Amino acid sequence: MISKNVAQTIKNQSLRAIEELSKMLFEVQGMCPEEDFNGIRRGVGSCIIEIQTELLDPIYRVYPEMDDLK
Repeated sequence: MISKNVAQTIKNQSLRAIEELSKMLFEVQGMCPEEDFNGIRRGVGSCIIEIQTELLDPIYRVYPEMDDLK
């Protein structure tokens, strides 16, 4: 498994990516038709789920103390 230092870097960058995706979603809300926005929202949701399941969850299994939500 990766070192705790590398895991922390991945966690930090992953959380920043989620933050940026969320910001983008709020920025474009109201700027496009609702149908288009719903598609964008689904895409953002899919990206966030992928980051969580493929990057963060494996880190938290090895380093549970890094999970700020527990």
